[in-house]
Amino acid sequence: MEHRSAGVDDMIALDDLSESTILLNIKERYKQNIIYTYIGDILVAVNPYRDLPLYLPFVAAAYATEDLSTLPPHVFAIAEEAYLHMRAEGRNQSILISGESGSGKTETTKLLLQYLASREGNQTRVQQQILEISPILEAFGNAATVNNDNSSRFGKFVELLFSENGMEGAQIGQCLLERSRVVAHAPKERGFHVFYQLLAGATPHETNTLKLRSADKFHYLNQGGSTKLSHVDDGRLFHALRNALTFLQILPATQNDIFAVLATILHLGEIQFKENQDANNSTAVLNKEQAALVASLLGVSEAGLLKHLCSRTMDVASSSSVSIPLQVQEAIDSRDALAKVLYVLLFQWLAATINAAIAPEVTTSLSIGILDIFGFENFDNNSFEQLCINYCNEKLQQHFNHYIFKMEQEEYAMEGIEWKAIDFVDNQECIDLIERRPLGILSILDEESRFPKATDNTFLEKLQQHLGAHPRLEKNKLGKEFTFGVQHYAGPVQYDVRNFLFKNRDTFRPDIIMLCLGSSRPFIREIFEAVKVLAVDTPAAAPGGTLGRKAGGNAKMITVGNQFRNQLHVLLGSLHETSPAYIRCLKPNKEKSPGNFVDMKIVEQLRHAGIVETVKIRKMGYPSRVVFRTFWVRYRFLVPKLMKSLAAASATKTISDDDRGRTLAQHLSRAKIFQGEGGEVTLLW
Repeated sequence: MEHRSAGVDDMIALDDLSESTILLNIKERYKQNIIYTYIGDILVAVNPYRDLPLYLPFVAAAYATEDLSTLPPHVFAIAEEAYLHMRAEGRNQSILISGESGSGKTETTKLLLQYLASREGNQTRVQQQILEISPILEAFGNAATVNNDNSSRFGKFVELLFSENGMEGAQIGQCLLERSRVVAHAPKERGFHVFYQLLAGATPHETNTLKLRSADKFHYLNQGGSTKLSHVDDGRLFHALRNALTFLQILPATQNDIFAVLATILHLGEIQFKENQDANNSTAVLNKEQAALVASLLGVSEAGLLKHLCSRTMDVASSSSVSIPLQVQEAIDSRDALAKVLYVLLFQWLAATINAAIAPEVTTSLSIGILDIFGFENFDNNSFEQLCINYCNEKLQQHFNHYIFKMEQEEYAMEGIEWKAIDFVDNQECIDLIERRPLGILSILDEESRFPKATDNTFLEKLQQHLGAHPRLEKNKLGKEFTFGVQHYAGPVQYDVRNFLFKNRDTFRPDIIMLCLGSSRPFIREIFEAVKVLAVDTPAAAPGGTLGRKAGGNAKMITVGNQFRNQLHVLLGSLHETSPAYIRCLKPNKEKSPGNFVDMKIVEQLRHAGIVETVKIRKMGYPSRVVFRTFWVRYRFLVPKLMKSLAAASATKTISDDDRGRTLAQHLSRAKIFQGEGGEVTLLW
């Protein structure tokens, strides 16, 4: 395989470790369509915004069979390293992909899956099914934003599961689906891809049965302006989606049920309300024929749907309740809440169905996890979703810092290795600002969310009252009275607090759950079974009741922010049990333009990701460290005559002193051999 080069393949080989030199190296390579560069065992990938012939079968074969040290940097090399380490060490691996929205994380994930699914020869059906999850998850979980036409609006952790015989299956964990995008999106953006794909690719029979029309005719889809992406064929992608669902053995009848739920959501958005001229300022549906269509698709009575859209039921005693009329905006919120919960439950059902299809049939003991999660975001208008997304990125950056800087330097000190400490930006202060209890941003938001009379303004006032002196909190800028700012590791972001409380509560009423559980359509009943306990056991203690409230009279609301914080802690706990590898994706320009390398755009990302410091610590450090016993067992064939008479420590020294075992940089500590970059690869090959 040809190894073209410009600059250096591995930036720890640079003599000058300045920011400008690192930038120049990445730029020179990018101009030659060389988009991958190493920092030791870390891969830097620059999005080319065009197809390159880098992923052909013969390329994958080379990384699976040839000496990796002779091959150019590549995403396949990271996958192969993870595979080799999993097999050699018997330890679970993870590959963490990070970068701004639009930097290429989703495509990188697909390439890793493609390589690992075919690593052990002929693909089995389950391995092919694993590859088919991408078009499904992208359709239902991705959307066009101002930064990225295929932006992941949820986080996913794909665990590929292995036995001694090979890959046996996979499982997908998902978190923080951006549910608000179901009902609203910003200018120049779109809702989730699947809606546009359905409208472009449905058969005439489906279009007639589901009463579909063009995307620009639906309120939930046309808020961003243009509903089409110039380079995307939504109809073709819908055909690919159908094929993927079929390959995962989702029957045609069930696929029709899925599409009917999507149509129901779109038609819900067309229901309009008017204010009745009465003492209660009650609300009525303006276009009842639209409500009748939604009721038919849901399989519920029209009268029942009208009642629950325009009023709410509140328990006043153990066996009695009263109906309270809603005002127009409350009815709109109730309509939108139903649309969101339909989509969330459908998404969760799909994830569970996919996991059932690709679950291993035999016991597995090893795994390689691939984390693809939303990148750091900073738009003209940032809301609750961006706060959650950027909080997640803060935690992942801390994970990176922990492994690359903090843990590395602590281990050198513990093992008695002489070492000059390298400073790095510790973002714990920002994380504390967001998540600390009882006075972090999320805790204050949760507290306000539990008070019916609280508003977004009272939340902002509480922030200033309790956190105004925090060095990472910025006060609202001139002309932006509804905002607060956070100094993130990737730069300052201003957040607009309007709708923060509504989004954090994510209210959904038990009476509407019960209505849908009584649907005449089995699929609707099936997906609502996931929230049945909330309708049966939950008192409607807050206005309209809240999805996530625990059972019991003094139940505590489980807010969206709290759910996300808990999911994130579970995810990070799983990652800490693995040996991580990192891919840093970079975005060369804001316009998504091929061949356009904007120096300052790259510099910003180099600084935010700590790449200069990473190069320094990798150049000076020993990324491979193995206890003497393991090293002896693995490499004893190098000096076979002496191995029987030596203890593990002495044997390790003998092997490492042998011409074939010696590496450019190594150090024997109290209990381990530490090797410089490339040392372990040299021995493995």
